[in-house]
Amino acid sequence: MSKERDIQETRAFFEGWELYQTIIARNYMFHAEVIEHEEALLARLGKEKLSIIELGCGDAYAISKVAEAISVTKYHGIDITRLALEYARKNLEGVIPNVELVEGEMFSETVGKSGIYDVAILGYTAHHLVRNDKVILFQSLEQQLTADGLLIVYDLVKEEGEDREAFLERSIQFFEASWDAFDKEQLASIRDHVSQKDYPESWKGWESIARKSGYEKAELRFRDPQNIFGIMAFSKA
Repeated sequence: MSKERDIQETRAFFEGWELYQTIIARNYMFHAEVIEHEEALLARLGKEKLSIIELGCGDAYAISKVAEAISVTKYHGIDITRLALEYARKNLEGVIPNVELVEGEMFSETVGKSGIYDVAILGYTAHHLVRNDKVILFQSLEQQLTADGLLIVYDLVKEEGEDREAFLERSIQFFEASWDAFDKEQLASIRDHVSQKDYPESWKGWESIARKSGYEKAELRFRDPQNIFGIMAFSKA
């Protein structure tokens, strides 16, 4: 499958966006914990003003909540879904003064680009990339971070030694058994998307990607009870 076709199919999956809003509202993918840990991590930086780049920003729900408590003065969000960006603009209005939202694919909109940010965020998006592309993306973000900058990643985290197929089947079975807000057709769509587009890493895999990309410190801050999702932080020093 061509990369352009892959992008179009991913865009089509998220275009309605109501499905993902339900996931957030029901905390199926632990966005409440994401907000809690993002707020703590940004506070730990101890900066009065923060600039952030977020890839796969979606409707920017999490950072809009974090910015109510932490002063974020500049935000650059990238997503392939136009409708999600329309929601993002509304969510960020009056919360962050300097907002730039870009409709585009995260890899092409980040690699080789210039910019200086205190924080980079990758939320449930890097798992769509194969290992080598994850390294390239992490390296590009590392080059755009300040010396004391921080990369926050929340994403799929498989168990050590678990292969892709076993993790995906285990995850899909859990979603189908517990995500009761969705009907059979919606769950089938989720199954198709996950089985075709997702390339999860273990914690050691994510840590290895980060170290190859120039990050010296790695922290796994959260794992859900089913060992499907994780919240991670990486820094240069």
